[in-house]
Amino acid sequence: MLTKIGEARGVDVLVTTHNPAFLDAAGPEMVPFITVSHRDARTGHSRLTLLEDIAQLPKLLASGPVGTLSSAGRIEKALAFEE
Repeated sequence: MLTKIGEARGVDVLVTTHNPAFLDAAGPEMVPFITVSHRDARTGHSRLTLLEDIAQLPKLLASGPVGTLSSAGRIEKALAFEE
C-alpha cells in the first residue's frame, strides 16, 4: 500500500518500524530497501546496514520472512558474526 501511494504521488516513502508483522507483510521484494539499525559491538556506535549486504541473508531468508527473523534475533546475530 505504501509503495503504491509513493508511486502515485511521485514521492519516496520512509518508514521505521519494530513491528515484525509489518516486516513480514513487506515481502521479499522489499529486501533491497530495508536498512537495519544496530550497535557496533567494538565501538558501541550505532550502525546502519542494508539488509541485502548481510552475507548470510540468503540462508536466513530460506528459513523465514524478515520480521520473523528479526523477532528471533537472527538478523542481529548475523550482523554480530560479520563484525
